[in-house]
Amino acid sequence: MEYHARPVLYFILSLILVFAASLIGGLVPLWGRLTHRGMQVTLSFVAGIMVSVSLFDLLPHAFHMHGHGEGGLEASIIPVLLWVVAGFLGIFLLERFICFHHHDAPSEESDHSHCHETTWVGALVGLCIHGLLAGIAMGGAWGAGESAWLGILLAIMLHKPFDGLALVTLMHSAGQSRARCLLFNLAYALVTPVGAIIGHVGIGGESAMAGASLAFAAGLFLCIA
Repeated sequence: MEYHARPVLYFILSLILVFAASLIGGLVPLWGRLTHRGMQVTLSFVAGIMVSVSLFDLLPHAFHMHGHGEGGLEASIIPVLLWVVAGFLGIFLLERFICFHHHDAPSEESDHSHCHETTWVGALVGLCIHGLLAGIAMGGAWGAGESAWLGILLAIMLHKPFDGLALVTLMHSAGQSRARCLLFNLAYALVTPVGAIIGHVGIGGESAMAGASLAFAAGLFLCIA
């Protein structure tokens, strides 16, 4: 009983951590202030972590898991790389057509010019799709081994605060009330945990699909970085 219960508890704990990371990031523009330099240094650190996790952890595990099927490791190269490209293009196209990543420090002199590329509603749609994809990849990789799954969890937790910050900053700059900003920040923080549950239930521990989730997450993280 304990053997089966502990992984479930770890999974639930990971959902709480991802939720909290996103929620805290959204509170920064309402209750605190980040300098431009501080934001850039932190983003650079997070980008380096995400590239490292993608190249040195997720991809090796994805090749290993696909290599268990027919044809071995050699036959897994093309499928794994296609999933990497799918993850990369998925986020690239979202950013290209919705433009939802506004990772910058709020400015006291801001009017609405820095938001001319999108409205906060467009940002919300893009971030929700982005968060849902990340969560599905995280949930699908649950059976892929502790190291690979922890790598995805780390990358998501480090990046989620900036997504929450971006959303609330855009809403606050658009004149939305504090209560509305808090409500949407809370709702957005639930998106990735919901995606993780969907990925976990839908993909489970099936080796090929878990490997595909790892490869998809690697492409997704590379594009974000």
